[in-house]
Amino acid sequence: MVFALVALAAAVLARPSEWTSARFFPAARALAVAGVVSAICVFPFLLPYYHARQDYGLTRRLSDAAMYAASINDYLATGARLHFSAWSRRFYEHSGTSLFPGFLAFVLALAAATRPSILRDPRARMCLACGVAGFAFSFGTSMPGYKLLYYAIPVLQGIRATNRVGYLVIVAVATLAGFAVAFLRQRWSGRRWLTAASIAVIAVVNLEALRAPLWYKPYEGISPIYEDLAAERRAVVVEFPLYPHRVYFANAPYMLNSTRHWKPLVNGYSAFIPPTFYRICDALESFPASDAMRALRDLGVSHVVVHNDAIHIPDNVDGLSLIDRRDNISLYRVSGIHP
Repeated sequence: MVFALVALAAAVLARPSEWTSARFFPAARALAVAGVVSAICVFPFLLPYYHARQDYGLTRRLSDAAMYAASINDYLATGARLHFSAWSRRFYEHSGTSLFPGFLAFVLALAAATRPSILRDPRARMCLACGVAGFAFSFGTSMPGYKLLYYAIPVLQGIRATNRVGYLVIVAVATLAGFAVAFLRQRWSGRRWLTAASIAVIAVVNLEALRAPLWYKPYEGISPIYEDLAAERRAVVVEFPLYPHRVYFANAPYMLNSTRHWKPLVNGYSAFIPPTFYRICDALESFPASDAMRALRDLGVSHVVVHNDAIHIPDNVDGLSLIDRRDNISLYRVSGIHP
């Protein structure tokens, strides 16, 4: 949404005639109506972010925007086989994201951006403006004025990886390249080789983007043991090992497991770690010791899932009663909790 707002602002500025002529009021009225309708539509989706910000401090610091800002390496990095093997590997290995649009598309877009007859089309100017804005914003705090915008526009305080706004550059390149192809087809209309040339352009663009072969990891499914949790009327679940912030991403599979029961889960994963998670990790670090069991009860945890291949606990832990064990996973009920 934030990146779309950047594109919209750039697109509006690219059409100054709309704001300096008799079309000002109709355009402003239409834009205002669209803005109000859009705000009403996205409000239910933004409200949880507001609560997360108020309750858990969900914001991104300027240092985050600086850490995940784009560099020139990103615009030279691509996982496409043709370029990766030939020259892009060294840029890819030092980039945060791949933003190289392809040689042919870039050349065509550059031709469109320097062709006055194409830029007279307001849509082409809008695309060019969006690409320039995306390129500038992708550098985060290195962009002049970014810090001022960060404090003035609250939604920017939710953005960590500013390098991702560089996708606007790829969108702009693709669209402007289309303008260039349309111009060339019109200019050379009637030539016998035109159809073959058009097919060749499409083929080369796809060849530049080709990332085959792809490797896959076999998916073995979710253990049926989680269906026991689904049968519980109410439950609060924690899975062990509980991975701390240094390997926070390792909790992600537990979220997939939770889709078999949809009960509240203590350990999950997202790009934001709430402060409470650090305290929970500290409190449960000694599991299954008695102090960790007290912490489980204080948290209201009613069920514990233990992955036996990663952590071993005795069978006679005070406060835990075994419900089921299969697929090298053990499911326990915490005594003293009545969900």
